[in-house]
Amino acid sequence: MIGSLYSGISGLNANATALSVIGDNIANVNTTAFKSNTMLFSNVLSQSLTGSSGSNIGRGVQVWGMNAVWSQGITENTNNSTDLAINGKGFFIVADEDQETSFTRAGAFSFDKDGNLANSDDLIVQGYAIDQTTGSLGAIGDINVASSSSPPSATTQMDIILNLDADIDESRLIVNSSNANSDVTLYASAAGSAGDDISIAFVDPAANNAALSVNVVGNAVTVNLATDATGTITSTSLQVSNAINAATNLVVADYQGAGTGIVEAQALASLAGGTDPDDYSTTLTVFDSVGSAINLTANFEFYQPGSWDWNINTSDGICTSSGRLAFDAAGIFDPINSNPSNADPIIQITNLPNGSNDLIIQWQMLNNSSLTNFGGGSTTTFQGQDGYASGTLQSVSVEEDGMVTGAYSNGQLTSLYQLALADFPSYWGLNAIGDNRYQESRASGQAIIGVPGSASLGLINPSALEMSNVDLATEFVKMITTQRAFQSNSRVITTSDEILQELMSLKR
Repeated sequence: MIGSLYSGISGLNANATALSVIGDNIANVNTTAFKSNTMLFSNVLSQSLTGSSGSNIGRGVQVWGMNAVWSQGITENTNNSTDLAINGKGFFIVADEDQETSFTRAGAFSFDKDGNLANSDDLIVQGYAIDQTTGSLGAIGDINVASSSSPPSATTQMDIILNLDADIDESRLIVNSSNANSDVTLYASAAGSAGDDISIAFVDPAANNAALSVNVVGNAVTVNLATDATGTITSTSLQVSNAINAATNLVVADYQGAGTGIVEAQALASLAGGTDPDDYSTTLTVFDSVGSAINLTANFEFYQPGSWDWNINTSDGICTSSGRLAFDAAGIFDPINSNPSNADPIIQITNLPNGSNDLIIQWQMLNNSSLTNFGGGSTTTFQGQDGYASGTLQSVSVEEDGMVTGAYSNGQLTSLYQLALADFPSYWGLNAIGDNRYQESRASGQAIIGVPGSASLGLINPSALEMSNVDLATEFVKMITTQRAFQSNSRVITTSDEILQELMSLKR
């Protein structure tokens, strides 16, 4: 009977401990990255003096151990870019001021006043520093962005996407006559204002039986009209037009109607109305070696149809770079007939006011269709260059691979660190030290450290936190069964007590 009392007591103690574990699980249902625990029991045997296994009597129950449930909790999205969750295996590595490390899956981090990425206990997250020259990973250390800045970079390449207007009006002249169907219209062969320099005259030779002839001297065209035996002009508009077209390429002549009208002598007159596209300019800001902004102006001047001259000037130094752009009949850039031929122009800027190095910039024209010569006006649709001023850190983000990237005021994105994660041969051997942290032990095995996504390590889910993996429904069921077990063991004790009382009453 005494043995049954102690068996009942062991049951009460074991189930009371189990209820404490259940309570702890429920209490931490909202704890970041908390792992629920399960109580394990084992029976207690009393060895028979005879050694016969058939007469071994159980002496109750004992707590055998407690196992953590290492399943991953669901992730909760947040608005904090430094809240991090691990998708898969691994732990964040955090260290105190003495570089004593511990491990956690609770990724609620933020930057402290010293620029350290730390948790609420001021433990600093560990990562690999990235060499800004080679891009290789350095040693593991504190992630700190306090001294992070983006140095300036001089412009070495620039690009301008633009269209230079191809709309050109040709010069023209209508030579009117009082005779029906005798008007002749003259067009300059070459479009543009240069056609306004062409002049033409219809001359009465004042002679009998004169022949129709056309004389061209420079830009002056003289048409000597034909006459009959009486000195009367006999040249029709058709004949005059054909004679002009055969004699010169300066103009193209056209006649009215059937061209049968007799033309009249006309005084010298010039063609008019030819227009060239307007000159065009666009500005671009580049940067010197100390990050100072240099303003460039690219000027484009119409040379002839399908050809434009260009030059670059600046008020911040000396630039004498110039050249010529050529376009084919479809308005597409023709690098071979341009100057320089089939090469990207080099823009050189000297005598910069701040004493910085001379700028040598490659204007990228080849291997793209950034320059066109279409109608509709001259426009710039894009311009860019690869230089930038110095910049200060504006924000920090973390990528899926654990890359910690800084965004700077000059528009640059720079990889600063890569998070270090740790994995262990046995998670069940880790020592829980509170505050959502664990320490390595002999039972856990040595930490295996690497970057997210390498070996067995998981990837990072930024702007998210891993929630507790406690299942409330399961815990409530465990609570009910533990309560029933506790009640049953208490009944064992009361029943054993009643039997002992009956035994004691036999003496009376």
